[in-house]
Amino acid sequence: MQTHIITVPAIESTKTVKRWAKVVERVDMTKTDGYAFGGKFSAPEEAVQVTTGAAILIVDTRKHVWNKQRNEWIYRSFAKLYRVNEIGELEEVASADGRSWALQLRDKVAELLDQYQDAQRPFLMKLSDEVLLEEMNRRVTR
Repeated sequence: MQTHIITVPAIESTKTVKRWAKVVERVDMTKTDGYAFGGKFSAPEEAVQVTTGAAILIVDTRKHVWNKQRNEWIYRSFAKLYRVNEIGELEEVASADGRSWALQLRDKVAELLDQYQDAQRPFLMKLSDEVLLEEMNRRVTR
């Protein structure tokens, strides 16, 4: 497993109120908000050590519209999902915005992690129990 030191990107905005980034290690498919993504927090523009295939999620919350009736700002979140490629560069995989940004990205993040974890598993672990048992019985009965 190859490791890389990367700089976590930031979403540029002059209206940013809050921003965060996470190296996503797992996804809870029962959740539809930011708590669906488990992993290590990182600050945007911070250097982190990650492995090839790692998923990096960056979320930026900004002032969007002034609500005159409530006399307050309405905020909007913007999110980007990156994957670390074989040479340690970040590739943007998906982006989302609005209140449902996490739900929009959740399945894509889970798919990305599954692809990476599947590629890291040894060949025999990818085979079903039935296939392994058949092969074992074939060899024993020779």
